[in-house]
Amino acid sequence: MPTKLTQPFRENPLSACVVALVGCCMGMTWQVSGELTKMPSVWALILSAEIGAFCILVSWLSFSGVFSRLFNRDANSIRRFEAAAHLVLIFYALAAFNLVAHMRYIGRQTAILAAVLFVTAKIAQILYFALPRKIGASAGFIFFTVATIVILGRAKSYLPGSLEYWHDREEVFIENAAPALNGPGAKAVFVNAAGQWRHATKVKPPGVYRFVKNIEQPSRLAVGLLAESAETGGEAVIEIIRTNAKPRRMNVQWQESGWKDVRFDEIIPPGATELRIIPRSGQMWISDPVLTWGFDRPNVIFIVIDTLRADHLSCYDYPRRTSPVIDEIAEKGVLFERHRSPSSWSTAAMASLFTGLYPRQHGCVDFGSLVLPLELETFPEALKRAGYKTVGISGNPLLSLKTGFAQGFDRFDETCFDRVNWRSAECMTDSGIEVVGEGEPLLLYLQYMDPHLPYAAPSPDFMRWRGWPATTGPSGLIKFVTNRYDEMINYSDRQVGRLLDHLASKGLLENSFIIITADHGEELGDHGRFNHGYTVFEEVVHVPLIISGPGIERGTRVNSLTSGVDIFPSLGVETPAYLPGKSLLPISGIASREWIIADALEQTALITPKYKFIADTFHGRRLLYDLNIDPSESDNLAGREHHLVDKAHRKLQEIIDELDRVKPPRRRSQAVMKQLRNRLRALGYVD
Repeated sequence: MPTKLTQPFRENPLSACVVALVGCCMGMTWQVSGELTKMPSVWALILSAEIGAFCILVSWLSFSGVFSRLFNRDANSIRRFEAAAHLVLIFYALAAFNLVAHMRYIGRQTAILAAVLFVTAKIAQILYFALPRKIGASAGFIFFTVATIVILGRAKSYLPGSLEYWHDREEVFIENAAPALNGPGAKAVFVNAAGQWRHATKVKPPGVYRFVKNIEQPSRLAVGLLAESAETGGEAVIEIIRTNAKPRRMNVQWQESGWKDVRFDEIIPPGATELRIIPRSGQMWISDPVLTWGFDRPNVIFIVIDTLRADHLSCYDYPRRTSPVIDEIAEKGVLFERHRSPSSWSTAAMASLFTGLYPRQHGCVDFGSLVLPLELETFPEALKRAGYKTVGISGNPLLSLKTGFAQGFDRFDETCFDRVNWRSAECMTDSGIEVVGEGEPLLLYLQYMDPHLPYAAPSPDFMRWRGWPATTGPSGLIKFVTNRYDEMINYSDRQVGRLLDHLASKGLLENSFIIITADHGEELGDHGRFNHGYTVFEEVVHVPLIISGPGIERGTRVNSLTSGVDIFPSLGVETPAYLPGKSLLPISGIASREWIIADALEQTALITPKYKFIADTFHGRRLLYDLNIDPSESDNLAGREHHLVDKAHRKLQEIIDELDRVKPPRRRSQAVMKQLRNRLRALGYVD
């Protein structure tokens, strides 16, 4: 007779069920209401873990009882098998939820994937108990392994299409922007077609829509067209009209699901020029016309590799050769040895890179402020005004049109979102290669995602560094995780190499500035933690910065203290006067910074060339490290150097007060200004 179901919850099974049920209900309530987008990821992780624990608990209790009776097996042996079968699911589910629980469309995708894997584990379990003992274990293991590989490989094809986020067309109306083309009923919008967002004008026949520009120097012209339906396609007449020149007329027909790019190869000389577009086949969208100036200005290839700590790159003296491509770029340009990120989590750090402001100035300081304010000036906007074609390709769902990071881009590509954390670097590079052309100054921004969790590099990088730990304790786990993290760096490095090889084949590499950096680093057991975002220790704020290009002296290493807020002022375009950063060019003229600051969800740091002072607001403590003799931050001097701690604390408070006082001017939208005027009029302040 099978053993009765009494273990392992015989002491208080009802209490365990109630606790798990409460956690499940709380998590589902947050998820359905959308409030999960506003909560810190640590709470999202706890609630998600409660949901998973509840599902596993119910499965454990119910299936153990059923299987023990069906297969006449001991219930406790069944529980042991279930624990092993769910181990992989628990690890990946928690990692995925911790990353994206606050992004609802990815959270649903993860939930679907976890449910499919859960059912697969149950089928493997049935095979184990239904078949004879000698072959049951092998059959169950082989089935689960093969099915998991197939499911994860096909997840891209089956999951994204069922999610509400992945519409073939999606439109966002922009209240404070005038349409680029004037005509009847024209309005400015952001439009998504197959993941490619563009600022555009919405038009419909029989109107005539005009873009008038006084061109200051010889230029090329390009425009994108998007039909309302891929099945019916679109048709439009395009004319270029210039003073004292014969008009050029082009009839364009297309039947594509994405944007139809129309380029005029000949050079348009300076003078008044009118682009006239007449739609013929129903409603359509026209992306903002792009004027480019040719080779008189270098391209800017801005590469951000998510979660990349500097001390794991071989060019930063890491003993493993993890980054041969990036090493070569460093040999051709300048490497900044003491570069720090303004924050240790993506939104805050990238908002600083985009705007040149510290997090306390741009306002993206926690998971309740994930959207970059539209009124802030960004470096893509500055380069676009300077005549650049601007293209952004993001593999991080936190950096999207919906979170405000498409500002200033002629084209913003989100097609690699569905591969987040699953080898998206190859997708990113393919998308970058598609937009690289000849004869135009280009800003190409790529946000690679892959060094992020769950560290699943493809072949030949997977298990490149086996180094199986001799122990299974904490040190063995750290070594195992570090190996997987380094493999992801090597995989991303190879994909960056593919992009640079394509630039070289087009003859564009020598006329391009290559900027390689990261939004933040990663904790790999340092200071007893994993992940990022909550602390400001060196492993999460010391990130690489490498620049190569025309006029950059080869093989230069800069030991000055620099920050991510210095990158925007270094791009050679006009920048707002209120930026706290300093230009890093020319290299020979860089002055050493006296201080920089870095923010996280729980800590704030004041960093000088010698010391780092950390105000830990979450735990109510103060930390002080001498970075010159203690770069790993293992010796806290706060208990011995009280005068230095007090001085650093006062200085940090002065800096914070100054940043709070010097706020960037806001570019209010027309809708907000109209509401403000109406309120003032109602109060009698204006007529």
